[in-house]
Amino acid sequence: MATLAKDKQEIFESLPIPKAVAKLVVPSVLSQLVTLIYNIADAFFIGRTGDPFQMAAMSEAYIIMFILIAVSNLFGVGGGSFISRLLGAKRDDEVKHVSTFSLYVGLIAAAVVLAVLMIFIQPFLTFIGSSAVTREYNYQYIFWVGVVGGLPTSASILFAHLLRSEGHAKPAGIGIAAGGILNIILDPIFILTFGMGVKGAAIATMLSNVFSMLYYIVVFVRLKGKTVLLLNPKYTSVSWKYVKPTFAIGLPAFFATVLTAYGTMLTIKLMAGYGDYEVAAYGIVKKLDLLMYYICVGISYGVLPLIAYNYSAKNYKRMNKARNAALLVAVGAGVIYTAAGTLIPSKMVRFFIDDDLTVTIGAVLVSIECLSTPLVTINDIFGTTFQAMGKGKQSMLLMLCRNGIVRIPLILLMNKWFGMLGIVWSQLVTNVIMLVVTFLLYGMIMKKLRAEQESGDRLQAT
Repeated sequence: MATLAKDKQEIFESLPIPKAVAKLVVPSVLSQLVTLIYNIADAFFIGRTGDPFQMAAMSEAYIIMFILIAVSNLFGVGGGSFISRLLGAKRDDEVKHVSTFSLYVGLIAAAVVLAVLMIFIQPFLTFIGSSAVTREYNYQYIFWVGVVGGLPTSASILFAHLLRSEGHAKPAGIGIAAGGILNIILDPIFILTFGMGVKGAAIATMLSNVFSMLYYIVVFVRLKGKTVLLLNPKYTSVSWKYVKPTFAIGLPAFFATVLTAYGTMLTIKLMAGYGDYEVAAYGIVKKLDLLMYYICVGISYGVLPLIAYNYSAKNYKRMNKARNAALLVAVGAGVIYTAAGTLIPSKMVRFFIDDDLTVTIGAVLVSIECLSTPLVTINDIFGTTFQAMGKGKQSMLLMLCRNGIVRIPLILLMNKWFGMLGIVWSQLVTNVIMLVVTFLLYGMIMKKLRAEQESGDRLQAT
């Protein structure tokens, strides 16, 4: 079996941290920014129809992407982190079992979830807050993105995670970016030229994800014999030896996405109580939030293999330097976004839709929501560090608190106490609380690591 390529080993072990982080993070961030652009393109071209109800429907139906990402992250983030730690521990031969398990069982799980969703599609539409006006738009989006394009979407996400786990950040990023560029090209054709609206946006997204999947298949064919990763189904193993470490990290990533999706659905449902214009405005705010979300995802996905490899190799100094470099970039981007959201909120919203009422509401929401962004980036990078270190319990606790135990009750309470603006302010309050929880958890982990290291040094000395 092939071993880890020398250039990838150099990135993980000896390349100066700024260069190593740049090689892994830059392609990942750029690809995520292209993904952001095509998500914005959906909203931008739907906005050109001048129909706030289609904009509201896009906000509600986008939940299908959260579902696909959640299932894919269960196997992709969990498997990717485990693969990087196996490489750091020089257990290359076991990677073939983890990579095949992550891909094929992940696709089966996605297929099952999508089948259940379509069986209960009408109750699901009611659950996400579809109104009589937006219901048909929601169904069209979910059908094309979920039923027709669901498996290619999940496959693309899984392929990208597996490539990054071995240090192949560039081809992983190109696959995402290529699909995004295609989507940007197709959006105006289907949405405006063909007059298909939301349905056109969904078809464009589906076709772009099919293209990305095909690209990744070609990449793996070309890497044959040059990669530790193997995708031959015969190596798929459901041994607890591989399932447990994968799920230990995959489950927190899964629940984080599921709870984020639920929190978004809950928020949109509460916003729907104030009107469709409020839903449309909040949908635009969440599109703007995607800028920082995708930047953080790019940084996190890029740096995770580097942290995981060095943690497994017990090179904690290099591991901490990698985390700090990622943190510096993420917080810097967060501060810039907060400044923009504070100074020019109306212009940011009007980019999407030229409707005065929607812009007025959206500007207020953006100016509040952006205040929490620097805190979000800190929590995200430390959450990624827990995943990379294989700290399943701590990662799970952090995700459950941030996206469920703390966030969801705060949304409900602050809506009850302060109305619509209370919903938006709950984001800042949640992240202040979670910053304290994150630092406490990380402090306990590092204290234990130092104690173990000191104990090992004493044994060596004797």
